[in-house]
Amino acid sequence: MQDYDIIAIIKQHCPNISFNTLCVDGGGSSNHWLMQLQADVSGLTVAPSPCLEATALGAAMCARLHTTSVSLPVSYNPKGITFQPKTSRVALIEQWQQHMGPFNTR
Repeated sequence: MQDYDIIAIIKQHCPNISFNTLCVDGGGSSNHWLMQLQADVSGLTVAPSPCLEATALGAAMCARLHTTSVSLPVSYNPKGITFQPKTSRVALIEQWQQHMGPFNTR
């Protein structure tokens, strides 16, 4: 749910940046329920990487490109598995803000 807050801040402070897909990796990205929740809350397509640790893989690929002139083909989501928003995010966001209200420091 914190992703919603971060996306809202990006849209507020960087109006020239737009995106419609949230690329995700890490252990949570293998949980389809969690990925669907992310899509519903963010209103974005969520595209999990088949490599759970894509961040580490990306760092390794950058290091290799720095040491050699060979280019590496990269496909973040070769299986094409994505999660589209399915439910109204208004109720989800209102519940999140209600529960997080006491902790909001903005």
